[in-house]
Amino acid sequence: MKSAEHTTIKELYIKNEINSRVYNICRYNNINTIEDLVNYFAQNGTFKKIRNNGKISNTKLEYLCNKYSKLPIITNTTIVTLIQ
Repeated sequence: MKSAEHTTIKELYIKNEINSRVYNICRYNNINTIEDLVNYFAQNGTFKKIRNNGKISNTKLEYLCNKYSKLPIITNTTIVTLIQ
């Protein structure tokens, strides 16, 4: 069985877990797996610096990190969402 870290972004797109914008953002920035996604966030602390990545896409990418990573990732967006 394949581990969650090795799940590809394309598989998430096919399963409709992400929309085409999030899929393309990842593809154009060489983020091909959940592991790549979590590593990118760990190194940069945000996805906001990625071109064409707005608030909604950023929230979705942070959600994916939380859903598939072993440790929870708490961000300002997550805190705001939980408060609302």
